[in-house]
Amino acid sequence: MNPKKKKIEHNKDYPNSGVLFQQDAEGKQPNSTGILYIAGDVLKYILQCDQDGKDVVLDLSAWNRVSKAGNSFQSVSVGKPWSPPEKEYVRPKTTQTVKDMTDDIPF
Repeated sequence: MNPKKKKIEHNKDYPNSGVLFQQDAEGKQPNSTGILYIAGDVLKYILQCDQDGKDVVLDLSAWNRVSKAGNSFQSVSVGKPWSPPEKEYVRPKTTQTVKDMTDDIPF
């Protein structure tokens, strides 16, 4: 373990979340490093994508934050991509018939 890295406690109230900390990057070093905790629902989704031979696509969000000590970091959240619910289309019932629409035509 890198001696500069501190142990980060995960808040169980925020599953599928993590943090990114800015680094003094030189050359090809990353600008930010951090930790991501993945809960069972997202992990199952990842494994199902693998079994189906599909690429794993996840939604990722990040918020800029400042710690109590004054250090800047990003709070991140990850989840399954949103998709509309699969519902069967039901055609709405019409209240007029073709006959009703042609009765009062003035020409």
